[in-house]
Amino acid sequence: MAAQSQQHPAGVTYYVHPTAIPIRYRFAHQTTEPETSQPFGLCFHCGAALPEGTSLEVMVEVCDEVQCFHGCVDWSRRDGDTWQVGLGLTNQDDVFRARMVEQLCHIEAWRQQVSAEEHRELTPENAALEWIEHFSSDFPCIQVGKARD
Repeated sequence: MAAQSQQHPAGVTYYVHPTAIPIRYRFAHQTTEPETSQPFGLCFHCGAALPEGTSLEVMVEVCDEVQCFHGCVDWSRRDGDTWQVGLGLTNQDDVFRARMVEQLCHIEAWRQQVSAEEHRELTPENAALEWIEHFSSDFPCIQVGKARD
């Protein structure tokens, strides 16, 4: 299973979005200042580099519901034929939701991987139980009150 988080030199931990789960983004107009700098962000792959400071809205569908997160691009770097983008989240609510959503995405990616590699079909509930047993301890925890450097 791929890394679930990535530490950036600035002290921000990025939840690495699994490539098996679709993610969309669109450019957003930042109308207000971020609440505070957050210690967590999202890392995802896209087809092009995105300029630092660009405001984005990211959309991920989980459990038949689209979850949206707002943030600013902290960095982009080439990763093979795609680009990895580090998105700094702009409010504490998004940090907590992003952690839960990314766990669900990793569980679904695990379910798909088990199906493809082991030819076992897991229910979402059984996939969650297996993922928790094998990988949850590696998923970064949120420390309330910790700010980004």
